[in-house]
Amino acid sequence: MKVCLNGDLLNADDAHISPFDRGFLLGEGVFETFRSYDGRVPTAAEHLERLGSGCRVLGLDAPEPNGLLSAVRELLRENELPDARIRITVTAQTLLTSASPLEPWPETARAVVAPWPHNELSPLAGVKTTSRADTLLARNYARREGADEALFFNLAGNLCEATTANVFVVRDGRVETPPLSAGCLPGITRARVLELSRELGIDAAETDITRQAFEIAEERFLTSSTRGVQPLNSAGPVTSRLQDQLRRKIEPL
Repeated sequence: MKVCLNGDLLNADDAHISPFDRGFLLGEGVFETFRSYDGRVPTAAEHLERLGSGCRVLGLDAPEPNGLLSAVRELLRENELPDARIRITVTAQTLLTSASPLEPWPETARAVVAPWPHNELSPLAGVKTTSRADTLLARNYARREGADEALFFNLAGNLCEATTANVFVVRDGRVETPPLSAGCLPGITRARVLELSRELGIDAAETDITRQAFEIAEERFLTSSTRGVQPLNSAGPVTSRLQDQLRRKIEPL
């Protein structure tokens, strides 16, 4: 398997980072994860734009998007992975791009609520940093509870996000997701689902969602760039329509 490290295409076993890299020592870095479809990367532009925004928050030099996109396409060819999970990691000293086989997601997921809140007041709320220890702890908690995902509520008591996904509910036929002020990541698929809802004539809104409102919702689902739309527990009619519409918009014919 090959990776692209600081502009050089290398075998993964030959790729090394500096022992003084602040991303390794302090978690001072950002990353993006997205996928390819038969060699196409239809959401790359949005992810690279968000990567640049995260770099600016941390005071890092943002990589040049065209060069990154070329590296992604070269990796897909070299690794013979038309359908891949792509990750780009940026620290002050390191730019690493990798592509790995895409593992299929289960048709549905089960989630539990993390036992600690997400801090929506943090200056890093909504930034995809490499400091993910709290996320890992929450996912480990979910696995111990027999679930696939952990959901974060914020300090105000409202729904925020899952450890690796945005969260939506359907209430009275309306699609709802937490606003960015709740501390959630500005997900690329999140934005697309809001657009697709309106295209389908489904009322959609970004709004605060309490624990009670989440629990009594008619449908619930997760979104991310690698999973698309994934129902929580079971697929309701609105979730299924959005799932099908997203596939038609993004996946190749």
